[in-house]
Amino acid sequence: MLINPLRAVPRLIWIIALSGVILAVLIVLDLVPSLRGDFGWRWPYQLASLARIVPLILGVIAYIGGAYALLRRTTRPIVALVWSMAGVVVLSLLVVNLRAENVLAELFARTASTLTTGAHYAGTQIAPDSPAWGEWITTIQQNPNFGAHVVNGPPGLPLFYSLLSGGLDSAPGISSPLFRTLLPLQCQNYNLLSYSAGQWASAWFGVLMPLWAALGVLPLYAVARRLPATTHVAREIALWYPLIPALGMFAATWYTFYPVWMLVVFWLLVTGITDRQPLRLLLAGGVMGLALFMAYAIVPVIGFLGMYTLAYYWWVERPDRKPWFRPVITGLWFGVGLALPWIVYWLMSGDTFFTLLAASFGLYLVFVRPYLPWVLLQFWDWVLLNGFVLMLAWLAGLWLWKRRGGSVPLVGLALLAAMVVLCVSGTARGETGRVWLAFTPFALLAAGETLSRFNFRTRHVSSLHDETPSNQNLWVVLAVGQGVLLLALAAALNVISTDFVPPPAPPQVAEGLQPVNDLVVFSTSSTDTNWVFRLDAWKAIVSDDTIQLNLAWEALEQNTYPYYFGAVLVA
Repeated sequence: MLINPLRAVPRLIWIIALSGVILAVLIVLDLVPSLRGDFGWRWPYQLASLARIVPLILGVIAYIGGAYALLRRTTRPIVALVWSMAGVVVLSLLVVNLRAENVLAELFARTASTLTTGAHYAGTQIAPDSPAWGEWITTIQQNPNFGAHVVNGPPGLPLFYSLLSGGLDSAPGISSPLFRTLLPLQCQNYNLLSYSAGQWASAWFGVLMPLWAALGVLPLYAVARRLPATTHVAREIALWYPLIPALGMFAATWYTFYPVWMLVVFWLLVTGITDRQPLRLLLAGGVMGLALFMAYAIVPVIGFLGMYTLAYYWWVERPDRKPWFRPVITGLWFGVGLALPWIVYWLMSGDTFFTLLAASFGLYLVFVRPYLPWVLLQFWDWVLLNGFVLMLAWLAGLWLWKRRGGSVPLVGLALLAAMVVLCVSGTARGETGRVWLAFTPFALLAAGETLSRFNFRTRHVSSLHDETPSNQNLWVVLAVGQGVLLLALAAALNVISTDFVPPPAPPQVAEGLQPVNDLVVFSTSSTDTNWVFRLDAWKAIVSDDTIQLNLAWEALEQNTYPYYFGAVLVA
Protein backbone atom coordinates (compact mmCIF):
# COMPACT_ATOMS: atom_id res chain seq x y z
CA MET A 1 0.00 0.00 0.00
CA LEU A 2 2.98 2.30 0.51
CA ILE A 3 4.98 1.53 -2.65
CA ASN A 4 2.41 2.46 -5.31
CA PRO A 5 1.60 5.96 -3.97
CA LEU A 6 5.31 6.71 -3.60
CA ARG A 7 5.84 6.02 -7.29
CA ALA A 8 3.89 9.21 -8.04
CA VAL A 9 6.29 11.37 -6.00
CA PRO A 10 8.08 13.82 -8.32
CA ARG A 11 11.66 13.02 -9.20
CA LEU A 12 12.91 16.29 -7.72
CA ILE A 13 11.61 15.30 -4.28
CA TRP A 14 13.42 11.96 -4.50
CA ILE A 15 16.64 13.74 -5.51
CA ILE A 16 16.36 16.09 -2.54
CA ALA A 17 15.79 13.22 -0.10
CA LEU A 18 18.61 11.15 -1.63
CA SER A 19 20.95 14.12 -1.28
CA GLY A 20 20.31 14.03 2.44
CA VAL A 21 21.14 10.31 2.59
CA ILE A 22 24.38 10.82 0.65
CA LEU A 23 25.37 13.68 2.95
CA ALA A 24 24.61 11.46 5.95
CA VAL A 25 27.05 8.81 4.66
CA LEU A 26 29.76 11.42 4.12
CA ILE A 27 29.27 12.75 7.66
CA VAL A 28 29.24 9.35 9.40
CA LEU A 29 32.36 8.13 7.60
CA ASP A 30 33.99 11.58 7.81
CA LEU A 31 34.99 11.31 4.16
CA VAL A 32 34.95 15.11 3.72
CA PRO A 33 36.04 16.73 7.02
CA SER A 34 35.40 20.20 5.59
CA LEU A 35 31.69 19.48 5.80
CA ARG A 36 32.09 19.96 9.55
CA GLY A 37 33.63 23.40 9.06
CA ASP A 38 36.90 24.89 7.92
CA PHE A 39 39.06 28.03 7.89
CA GLY A 40 39.56 28.34 11.62
CA TRP A 41 36.65 26.44 13.10
CA ARG A 42 35.18 22.93 12.83
CA TRP A 43 32.72 20.72 14.76
CA PRO A 44 34.56 17.80 16.43
CA TYR A 45 33.99 14.35 14.96
CA GLN A 46 33.18 11.71 17.59
CA LEU A 47 31.14 8.70 16.50
CA ALA A 48 28.85 7.37 19.23
CA SER A 49 28.68 3.66 20.06
CA LEU A 50 26.23 1.49 18.16
CA ALA A 51 24.45 0.55 21.39
CA ARG A 52 23.63 4.23 21.94
CA ILE A 53 22.68 4.86 18.29
CA VAL A 54 20.12 2.03 18.07
CA PRO A 55 17.55 3.67 20.42
CA LEU A 56 17.74 6.87 18.37
CA ILE A 57 17.26 4.91 15.14
CA LEU A 58 14.17 3.24 16.58
CA GLY A 59 12.90 6.59 17.85
CA VAL A 60 13.24 8.26 14.44
CA ILE A 61 11.55 5.32 12.69
CA ALA A 62 8.70 5.31 15.21
CA TYR A 63 8.21 9.05 14.94
CA ILE A 64 8.16 9.21 11.12
CA GLY A 65 5.96 6.11 10.91
CA GLY A 66 3.49 7.49 13.42
CA ALA A 67 3.41 10.90 11.74
CA TYR A 68 2.81 9.32 8.33
CA ALA A 69 -0.05 7.27 9.74
CA LEU A 70 -1.62 10.40 11.23
CA LEU A 71 -1.35 12.25 7.93
CA ARG A 72 -3.11 9.41 6.13
CA ARG A 73 -6.01 9.57 8.60
CA THR A 74 -8.52 12.36 8.93
CA THR A 75 -7.67 12.89 12.59
CA ARG A 76 -8.07 16.21 14.34
CA PRO A 77 -5.00 18.49 14.02
CA ILE A 78 -4.45 18.42 17.79
CA VAL A 79 -3.46 14.75 17.57
CA ALA A 80 -0.72 15.52 15.06
CA LEU A 81 0.45 18.49 17.12
CA VAL A 82 0.72 16.42 20.29
CA TRP A 83 2.63 13.74 18.36
CA SER A 84 5.02 16.37 17.02
CA MET A 85 5.59 17.90 20.46
CA ALA A 86 6.24 14.47 21.94
CA GLY A 87 8.65 13.84 19.08
CA VAL A 88 10.66 16.96 19.94
CA VAL A 89 11.02 15.87 23.57
CA VAL A 90 11.75 12.17 22.99
CA LEU A 91 14.14 12.62 20.07
CA SER A 92 16.01 15.36 21.95
CA LEU A 93 16.50 13.06 24.95
CA LEU A 94 17.64 10.21 22.68
CA VAL A 95 20.18 12.51 21.06
CA VAL A 96 21.52 13.55 24.48
CA ASN A 97 21.65 9.87 25.44
CA LEU A 98 24.15 9.21 22.64
CA ARG A 99 27.05 10.44 24.77
CA ALA A 100 25.68 10.90 28.28
CA GLU A 101 25.77 8.21 30.95
CA ASN A 102 22.96 10.03 32.72
CA VAL A 103 20.64 12.19 30.59
CA LEU A 104 19.32 14.19 33.56
CA ALA A 105 22.85 14.89 34.76
CA GLU A 106 23.88 16.02 31.28
CA LEU A 107 20.92 18.39 30.93
CA PHE A 108 21.68 19.83 34.35
CA ALA A 109 25.37 20.25 33.50
CA ARG A 110 24.49 22.06 30.27
CA THR A 111 22.26 24.41 32.26
CA ALA A 112 24.60 25.15 35.16
CA SER A 113 27.95 25.07 33.37
CA THR A 114 29.59 28.37 32.43
CA LEU A 115 31.27 26.71 29.44
CA THR A 116 27.97 25.73 27.82
CA THR A 117 25.64 28.60 28.64
CA GLY A 118 26.55 30.49 31.83
CA ALA A 119 23.25 32.32 32.33
CA HIS A 120 22.24 30.19 35.31
CA TYR A 121 25.64 30.60 36.97
CA ALA A 122 25.60 34.38 36.48
CA GLY A 123 22.08 34.49 37.92
CA THR A 124 23.31 32.80 41.10
CA GLN A 125 26.07 35.38 41.57
CA ILE A 126 23.87 38.49 41.41
CA ALA A 127 20.93 39.10 43.73
CA PRO A 128 17.62 40.04 42.09
CA ASP A 129 17.69 43.52 43.66
CA SER A 130 21.38 44.17 42.93
CA PRO A 131 22.33 47.44 41.15
CA ALA A 132 24.60 45.30 38.93
CA TRP A 133 21.67 44.70 36.55
CA GLY A 134 21.54 48.41 35.77
CA GLU A 135 25.34 48.54 35.32
CA TRP A 136 25.60 45.57 33.00
CA ILE A 137 28.63 46.68 30.99
CA THR A 138 30.65 47.16 34.18
CA THR A 139 29.30 43.90 35.59
CA ILE A 140 30.42 41.76 32.67
CA GLN A 141 33.80 43.51 32.53
CA GLN A 142 34.39 42.68 36.18
CA ASN A 143 33.14 39.09 35.90
CA PRO A 144 34.72 37.36 32.89
CA ASN A 145 34.20 34.06 34.75
CA PHE A 146 30.50 34.29 33.81
CA GLY A 147 31.50 32.75 30.48
CA ALA A 148 31.55 34.00 26.89
CA HIS A 149 27.83 33.37 26.34
CA VAL A 150 26.99 35.81 29.17
CA VAL A 151 29.59 38.56 28.72
CA ASN A 152 28.68 38.76 25.02
CA GLY A 153 24.96 39.12 25.73
CA PRO A 154 22.33 41.26 27.45
CA PRO A 155 21.32 40.82 31.12
CA GLY A 156 17.93 39.19 30.45
CA LEU A 157 18.71 35.50 30.91
CA PRO A 158 20.85 35.83 34.08
CA LEU A 159 18.20 38.17 35.51
CA PHE A 160 15.51 35.59 34.73
CA TYR A 161 17.39 32.89 36.64
CA SER A 162 18.11 35.27 39.52
CA LEU A 163 14.42 36.14 39.87
CA LEU A 164 13.40 32.49 39.53
CA SER A 165 15.92 31.45 42.19
CA GLY A 166 14.65 34.12 44.57
CA GLY A 167 11.06 33.06 44.03
CA LEU A 168 11.87 29.40 44.66
CA ASP A 169 13.84 30.25 47.79
CA SER A 170 10.66 31.82 49.18
CA ALA A 171 8.79 28.56 48.48
CA PRO A 172 10.87 25.83 50.22
CA GLY A 173 8.07 23.31 49.82
CA ILE A 174 8.71 23.45 46.05
CA SER A 175 12.43 24.18 45.91
CA SER A 176 13.58 21.59 48.46
CA PRO A 177 12.47 18.43 46.58
CA LEU A 178 13.67 19.90 43.28
CA PHE A 179 17.02 20.71 44.86
CA ARG A 180 17.44 17.27 46.44
CA THR A 181 16.76 15.58 43.10
CA LEU A 182 19.62 17.45 41.43
CA LEU A 183 22.10 17.36 44.34
CA PRO A 184 23.40 13.79 43.75
CA LEU A 185 24.26 14.73 40.14
CA GLN A 186 27.00 17.15 41.25
CA CYS A 187 27.40 16.51 44.99
CA GLN A 188 31.19 16.70 44.62
CA ASN A 189 31.10 20.18 43.03
CA TYR A 190 32.00 22.58 45.83
CA ASN A 191 31.02 25.64 43.77
CA LEU A 192 27.47 24.34 43.44
CA LEU A 193 27.29 23.31 47.09
CA SER A 194 27.31 27.00 48.01
CA TYR A 195 24.02 27.50 46.12
CA SER A 196 20.75 27.91 47.95
CA ALA A 197 17.94 25.42 47.41
CA GLY A 198 16.19 27.90 45.12
CA GLN A 199 19.31 28.37 43.01
CA TRP A 200 19.61 24.63 42.54
CA ALA A 201 15.90 24.31 41.80
CA SER A 202 15.91 27.10 39.18
CA ALA A 203 18.18 24.95 37.03
CA TRP A 204 15.15 22.76 36.35
CA PHE A 205 13.97 25.35 33.85
CA GLY A 206 17.02 24.57 31.72
CA VAL A 207 16.74 20.85 32.35
CA LEU A 208 13.18 20.97 30.98
CA MET A 209 14.21 22.98 27.93
CA PRO A 210 13.30 20.13 25.49
CA LEU A 211 9.73 20.50 26.75
CA TRP A 212 9.77 24.28 26.24
CA ALA A 213 11.32 23.79 22.78
CA ALA A 214 8.44 21.48 21.87
CA LEU A 215 6.02 24.38 22.34
CA GLY A 216 7.29 25.73 19.02
CA VAL A 217 5.03 23.25 17.25
CA LEU A 218 1.94 25.25 18.26
CA PRO A 219 2.83 28.68 16.83
CA LEU A 220 4.42 26.99 13.81
CA TYR A 221 1.10 25.35 12.99
CA ALA A 222 -0.78 28.58 13.73
CA VAL A 223 1.41 30.60 11.37
CA ALA A 224 1.21 27.95 8.64
CA ARG A 225 -2.58 28.06 8.85
CA ARG A 226 -2.59 31.83 8.33
CA LEU A 227 -0.25 31.90 5.31
CA PRO A 228 -2.23 31.31 2.08
CA ALA A 229 0.51 29.18 0.52
CA THR A 230 0.72 26.76 3.46
CA THR A 231 -2.73 26.72 5.01
CA HIS A 232 -3.61 23.19 3.84
CA VAL A 233 -0.15 21.71 4.58
CA ALA A 234 0.09 23.12 8.11
CA ARG A 235 0.06 19.66 9.73
CA GLU A 236 2.88 18.50 7.47
CA ILE A 237 5.00 21.50 8.41
CA ALA A 238 4.36 21.00 12.14
CA LEU A 239 5.30 17.32 11.88
CA TRP A 240 8.67 18.21 10.33
CA TYR A 241 9.69 20.18 13.42
CA PRO A 242 11.15 17.31 15.55
CA LEU A 243 13.48 16.34 12.67
CA ILE A 244 15.57 19.50 13.10
CA PRO A 245 18.93 18.09 14.30
CA ALA A 246 19.93 21.22 16.24
CA LEU A 247 16.95 20.91 18.60
CA GLY A 248 18.36 17.71 20.07
CA MET A 249 22.05 18.40 19.59
CA PHE A 250 21.82 21.67 21.54
CA ALA A 251 19.17 20.51 24.02
CA ALA A 252 19.00 22.40 27.35
CA THR A 253 20.35 25.60 25.76
CA TRP A 254 18.16 28.65 25.22
CA TYR A 255 18.85 28.56 21.50
CA THR A 256 16.30 25.76 21.20
CA PHE A 257 13.64 28.03 22.75
CA TYR A 258 14.26 31.09 20.59
CA PRO A 259 12.27 29.60 17.66
CA VAL A 260 9.19 29.58 19.90
CA TRP A 261 9.58 33.30 20.57
CA MET A 262 10.22 34.15 16.92
CA LEU A 263 7.20 32.16 15.75
CA VAL A 264 4.98 34.05 18.18
CA VAL A 265 6.38 37.33 16.85
CA PHE A 266 5.84 36.22 13.26
CA TRP A 267 2.26 35.12 13.96
CA LEU A 268 1.50 38.51 15.50
CA LEU A 269 3.09 40.26 12.53
CA VAL A 270 1.28 38.18 9.89
CA THR A 271 -2.12 38.49 11.54
CA GLY A 272 -1.54 42.16 12.29
CA ILE A 273 -0.86 42.88 8.62
CA THR A 274 -3.60 40.72 7.11
CA ASP A 275 -6.28 41.64 9.69
CA ARG A 276 -5.18 45.28 9.89
CA GLN A 277 -4.67 45.11 13.64
CA PRO A 278 -2.10 47.74 14.78
CA LEU A 279 -2.25 46.43 18.34
CA ARG A 280 -0.89 43.07 17.18
CA LEU A 281 1.93 44.80 15.33
CA LEU A 282 2.73 46.73 18.50
CA LEU A 283 2.64 43.51 20.50
CA ALA A 284 4.86 41.76 17.93
CA GLY A 285 7.46 44.48 18.41
CA GLY A 286 7.12 44.27 22.19
CA VAL A 287 7.70 40.51 22.25
CA MET A 288 10.71 40.95 19.96
CA GLY A 289 12.09 43.72 22.20
CA LEU A 290 11.74 41.48 25.24
CA ALA A 291 13.46 38.66 23.34
CA LEU A 292 16.36 40.97 22.47
CA PHE A 293 16.73 41.67 26.19
CA MET A 294 17.40 37.93 26.50
CA ALA A 295 19.74 37.38 23.53
CA TYR A 296 21.37 39.35 20.72
CA ALA A 297 21.45 36.26 18.51
CA ILE A 298 17.94 37.03 17.30
CA VAL A 299 18.72 40.58 16.13
CA PRO A 300 19.00 39.41 12.47
CA VAL A 301 15.45 38.03 12.61
CA ILE A 302 14.25 41.63 12.47
CA GLY A 303 15.72 41.75 8.98
CA PHE A 304 13.65 38.74 7.91
CA LEU A 305 10.48 40.30 9.36
CA GLY A 306 11.17 43.48 7.41
CA MET A 307 11.81 41.53 4.20
CA TYR A 308 8.53 39.66 4.64
CA THR A 309 6.62 42.90 5.22
CA LEU A 310 8.04 44.36 2.00
CA ALA A 311 7.40 41.17 0.04
CA TYR A 312 3.81 41.02 1.25
CA TYR A 313 3.21 44.59 0.16
CA TRP A 314 4.88 44.13 -3.25
CA TRP A 315 3.11 40.92 -4.28
CA VAL A 316 -0.16 41.09 -2.32
CA GLU A 317 -1.08 44.65 -1.39
CA ARG A 318 0.42 46.64 -4.27
CA PRO A 319 -1.60 44.80 -6.98
CA ASP A 320 -4.72 45.79 -5.02
CA ARG A 321 -3.57 49.43 -5.20
CA LYS A 322 -2.89 49.72 -1.51
CA PRO A 323 -0.92 52.90 -0.60
CA TRP A 324 2.86 52.67 -0.69
CA PHE A 325 3.25 53.70 2.95
CA ARG A 326 1.46 50.62 4.36
CA PRO A 327 4.74 48.75 5.10
CA VAL A 328 6.07 51.96 6.64
CA ILE A 329 3.11 52.11 9.02
CA THR A 330 3.66 48.44 9.86
CA GLY A 331 7.29 49.17 10.63
CA LEU A 332 6.41 52.12 12.84
CA TRP A 333 3.95 50.14 14.97
CA PHE A 334 6.45 47.28 15.26
CA GLY A 335 9.30 49.69 16.04
CA VAL A 336 7.39 51.36 18.86
CA GLY A 337 6.72 47.98 20.46
CA LEU A 338 10.33 46.98 19.93
CA ALA A 339 11.59 50.06 21.72
CA LEU A 340 9.30 49.90 24.75
CA PRO A 341 11.21 47.26 26.82
CA TRP A 342 14.48 49.02 26.11
CA ILE A 343 13.09 52.43 27.02
CA VAL A 344 12.18 50.98 30.42
CA TYR A 345 15.71 49.59 30.83
CA TRP A 346 17.23 52.90 29.71
CA LEU A 347 15.22 54.82 32.30
CA MET A 348 16.41 52.40 34.99
CA SER A 349 20.06 52.09 33.97
CA GLY A 350 20.99 54.89 31.59
CA ASP A 351 22.24 52.39 28.99
CA THR A 352 20.54 52.07 25.62
CA PHE A 353 20.20 48.93 23.51
CA PHE A 354 22.90 50.21 21.14
CA THR A 355 25.30 50.88 24.03
CA LEU A 356 24.98 47.31 25.27
CA LEU A 357 25.16 45.88 21.74
CA ALA A 358 28.34 47.81 20.99
CA ALA A 359 29.96 46.48 24.17
CA SER A 360 28.96 42.95 23.22
CA PHE A 361 30.28 43.25 19.68
CA GLY A 362 33.53 44.61 21.06
CA LEU A 363 34.04 41.16 22.63
CA TYR A 364 32.28 39.00 20.05
CA LEU A 365 33.91 40.31 16.87
CA VAL A 366 37.45 39.66 18.13
CA PHE A 367 37.09 36.14 16.68
CA VAL A 368 38.73 36.56 13.28
CA ARG A 369 37.51 34.45 10.36
CA PRO A 370 38.55 34.85 6.69
CA TYR A 371 35.73 36.81 5.09
CA LEU A 372 35.12 35.20 1.70
CA PRO A 373 35.06 31.50 2.76
CA TRP A 374 32.85 32.31 5.70
CA VAL A 375 30.24 34.02 3.53
CA LEU A 376 29.41 30.47 2.43
CA LEU A 377 30.46 28.50 5.52
CA GLN A 378 28.19 30.33 7.94
CA PHE A 379 25.21 29.62 5.67
CA TRP A 380 26.31 26.01 5.22
CA ASP A 381 26.63 25.39 8.95
CA TRP A 382 23.09 26.60 9.54
CA VAL A 383 21.74 24.52 6.67
CA LEU A 384 23.64 21.42 7.78
CA LEU A 385 22.46 21.33 11.40
CA ASN A 386 18.99 22.76 10.88
CA GLY A 387 17.43 20.61 8.19
CA PHE A 388 19.51 20.19 5.04
CA VAL A 389 16.81 18.23 3.20
CA LEU A 390 14.07 20.72 4.09
CA MET A 391 16.37 23.61 3.19
CA LEU A 392 16.87 22.08 -0.25
CA ALA A 393 13.11 21.83 -0.59
CA TRP A 394 12.84 25.54 0.24
CA LEU A 395 15.44 26.51 -2.39
CA ALA A 396 13.93 24.12 -4.93
CA GLY A 397 10.58 25.83 -4.44
CA LEU A 398 12.13 29.20 -5.28
CA TRP A 399 13.62 27.70 -8.45
CA LEU A 400 10.28 26.21 -9.46
CA TRP A 401 8.50 29.51 -8.87
CA LYS A 402 11.07 31.40 -10.94
CA ARG A 403 10.76 28.89 -13.74
CA ARG A 404 7.03 28.13 -13.78
CA GLY A 405 5.36 30.96 -11.91
CA GLY A 406 2.38 30.35 -9.65
CA SER A 407 1.81 31.57 -6.12
CA VAL A 408 4.61 33.74 -4.77
CA PRO A 409 6.68 32.03 -2.01
CA LEU A 410 6.73 35.07 0.26
CA VAL A 411 8.40 33.38 3.24
CA GLY A 412 11.00 31.68 1.05
CA LEU A 413 11.92 34.91 -0.74
CA ALA A 414 12.08 36.95 2.47
CA LEU A 415 14.25 34.32 4.16
CA LEU A 416 16.64 34.12 1.20
CA ALA A 417 17.01 37.90 1.07
CA ALA A 418 17.63 38.09 4.83
CA MET A 419 20.22 35.30 4.65
CA VAL A 420 22.09 36.91 1.76
CA VAL A 421 22.36 40.20 3.66
CA LEU A 422 23.35 38.43 6.89
CA CYS A 423 26.04 36.29 5.25
CA VAL A 424 27.50 39.15 3.21
CA SER A 425 27.70 41.26 6.38
CA GLY A 426 30.32 38.86 7.74
CA THR A 427 29.14 39.26 11.32
CA ALA A 428 28.90 35.52 12.02
CA ARG A 429 31.81 33.94 13.85
CA GLY A 430 31.07 30.22 13.61
CA GLU A 431 28.53 27.89 15.18
CA THR A 432 25.68 29.36 13.15
CA GLY A 433 24.05 25.94 13.35
CA ARG A 434 23.37 26.88 16.97
CA VAL A 435 23.16 30.67 16.85
CA TRP A 436 20.78 30.88 13.88
CA LEU A 437 18.32 28.28 15.14
CA ALA A 438 15.77 31.08 15.47
CA PHE A 439 15.58 31.26 11.65
CA THR A 440 14.84 27.56 11.18
CA PRO A 441 11.02 27.65 11.55
CA PHE A 442 10.88 30.06 8.63
CA ALA A 443 12.81 27.56 6.51
CA LEU A 444 10.22 24.91 7.41
CA LEU A 445 7.44 27.28 6.33
CA ALA A 446 9.33 27.92 3.09
CA ALA A 447 9.65 24.15 2.54
CA GLY A 448 5.91 23.95 3.14
CA GLU A 449 5.41 26.47 0.33
CA THR A 450 7.26 24.05 -1.93
CA LEU A 451 5.21 21.11 -0.71
CA SER A 452 2.06 23.06 -1.41
CA ARG A 453 3.33 23.91 -4.90
CA PHE A 454 3.71 20.22 -5.79
CA ASN A 455 0.34 19.55 -4.19
CA PHE A 456 -1.38 22.10 -6.44
CA ARG A 457 0.09 20.45 -9.52
CA THR A 458 -0.99 16.91 -8.62
CA ARG A 459 -4.37 17.25 -6.86
CA HIS A 460 -7.62 16.41 -8.70
CA VAL A 461 -10.22 17.48 -6.17
CA SER A 462 -12.71 20.28 -6.07
CA SER A 463 -11.77 21.80 -2.71
CA LEU A 464 -8.35 23.15 -1.87
CA HIS A 465 -8.88 22.05 1.74
CA ASP A 466 -9.34 18.39 0.81
CA GLU A 467 -6.30 16.22 1.45
CA THR A 468 -4.88 13.79 -1.10
CA PRO A 469 -2.12 11.19 -0.87
CA SER A 470 0.26 13.58 -2.64
CA ASN A 471 0.69 15.66 0.53
CA GLN A 472 1.43 12.67 2.68
CA ASN A 473 3.81 10.92 0.31
CA LEU A 474 5.82 14.02 -0.48
CA TRP A 475 6.07 14.63 3.26
CA VAL A 476 7.27 11.14 4.12
CA VAL A 477 9.95 11.04 1.40
CA LEU A 478 11.45 14.31 2.62
CA ALA A 479 11.02 13.26 6.26
CA VAL A 480 12.91 10.00 5.72
CA GLY A 481 15.77 11.82 4.02
CA GLN A 482 15.92 14.35 6.84
CA GLY A 483 15.57 11.63 9.49
CA VAL A 484 18.58 9.75 8.11
CA LEU A 485 20.63 12.94 8.20
CA LEU A 486 19.47 13.66 11.75
CA LEU A 487 20.79 10.26 12.81
CA ALA A 488 24.13 10.84 11.09
CA LEU A 489 24.73 14.30 12.51
CA ALA A 490 23.73 13.41 16.06
CA ALA A 491 25.78 10.20 16.02
CA ALA A 492 28.93 11.62 14.42
CA LEU A 493 29.29 15.18 15.75
CA ASN A 494 29.87 16.10 19.38
CA VAL A 495 28.77 19.73 19.32
CA ILE A 496 28.42 20.52 23.02
CA SER A 497 30.43 19.95 26.17
CA THR A 498 30.52 21.16 29.76
CA ASP A 499 33.19 21.77 32.38
CA PHE A 500 31.45 19.45 34.84
CA VAL A 501 32.76 16.01 35.71
CA PRO A 502 30.46 13.13 36.66
CA PRO A 503 30.18 12.17 40.34
CA PRO A 504 32.76 9.61 41.48
CA ALA A 505 31.77 5.96 41.50
CA PRO A 506 30.70 4.48 44.87
CA PRO A 507 33.74 3.34 46.88
CA GLN A 508 34.55 -0.35 47.20
CA VAL A 509 33.85 -1.52 50.75
CA ALA A 510 36.69 -3.41 52.38
CA GLU A 511 36.04 -6.82 53.92
CA GLY A 512 36.70 -8.09 57.44
CA LEU A 513 35.91 -4.82 59.19
CA GLN A 514 35.22 -4.51 62.91
CA PRO A 515 31.72 -3.11 63.69
CA VAL A 516 31.41 0.09 65.71
CA ASN A 517 27.78 -0.27 66.94
CA ASP A 518 26.57 3.34 66.50
CA LEU A 519 29.25 4.81 68.73
CA VAL A 520 30.51 7.32 66.15
CA VAL A 521 27.97 9.67 64.50
CA PHE A 522 28.34 13.10 62.93
CA SER A 523 25.95 16.03 62.43
CA THR A 524 26.20 19.11 60.23
CA SER A 525 27.27 21.30 63.16
CA SER A 526 28.03 21.16 66.87
CA THR A 527 24.53 22.41 67.69
CA ASP A 528 22.66 20.19 65.22
CA THR A 529 21.17 17.01 66.72
CA ASN A 530 20.18 15.58 63.32
CA TRP A 531 22.84 12.96 62.68
CA VAL A 532 23.76 12.60 59.01
CA PHE A 533 26.78 10.22 59.08
CA ARG A 534 27.49 7.08 61.01
CA LEU A 535 30.68 5.05 61.14
CA ASP A 536 29.62 1.42 60.75
CA ALA A 537 32.95 -0.43 60.81
CA TRP A 538 36.70 0.00 60.64
CA LYS A 539 39.96 -1.85 60.28
CA ALA A 540 43.58 -0.75 60.73
CA ILE A 541 46.56 -2.54 59.20
CA VAL A 542 50.01 -1.65 60.57
CA SER A 543 53.06 -2.27 58.39
CA ASP A 544 56.42 -0.86 59.59
CA ASP A 545 55.79 2.87 60.00
CA THR A 546 52.62 2.89 57.87
CA ILE A 547 48.99 2.56 58.93
CA GLN A 548 46.32 1.61 56.38
CA LEU A 549 42.94 2.64 57.76
CA ASN A 550 39.70 1.33 56.20
CA LEU A 551 36.44 3.01 57.27
CA ALA A 552 32.88 2.13 56.27
CA TRP A 553 30.45 5.07 56.51
CA GLU A 554 26.70 5.18 56.10
CA ALA A 555 24.67 8.31 55.36
CA LEU A 556 21.58 8.55 57.58
CA GLU A 557 20.00 11.19 55.31
CA GLN A 558 20.93 13.23 52.25
CA ASN A 559 23.48 15.79 53.37
CA THR A 560 23.12 19.23 51.79
CA TYR A 561 26.32 20.72 53.23
CA PRO A 562 29.89 20.39 51.90
CA TYR A 563 32.16 18.24 54.03
CA TYR A 564 35.53 16.50 54.02
CA PHE A 565 37.14 13.69 55.97
CA GLY A 566 40.48 14.01 57.72
CA ALA A 567 42.57 12.05 60.19
CA VAL A 568 44.52 13.22 63.25
CA LEU A 569 47.25 10.80 64.32
CA VAL A 570 47.77 10.52 68.08
CA ALA A 571 50.83 8.80 69.56
